[in-house]
Amino acid sequence: MRSRPKFRKYSDHPASAEPFWTPKQIGRRWQVSARTVRRLIEFGELPASRMGMQMRVKHADLLAYENAQAITTERGDPTKEDQDAHEAGL
Repeated sequence: MRSRPKFRKYSDHPASAEPFWTPKQIGRRWQVSARTVRRLIEFGELPASRMGMQMRVKHADLLAYENAQAITTERGDPTKEDQDAHEAGL
């Protein structure tokens, strides 16, 4: 008799080393609705991937979006120099 294959939980899978966020989790983090987050995804402002029927945002993409928003809100629209400095980690 053959044994059934063992499946790992998604969180145990080596490819899932980087955490993913749902629109609902991001909404709670930002204190906005999940619909607002989905709109950002639909408009292409926040990168996301589809996993089955669900949308997921990589942690790195979430942090990059938040950092870009912080630059914009601190000093108005970022200049090319601001963007270059941000990308260089300054």
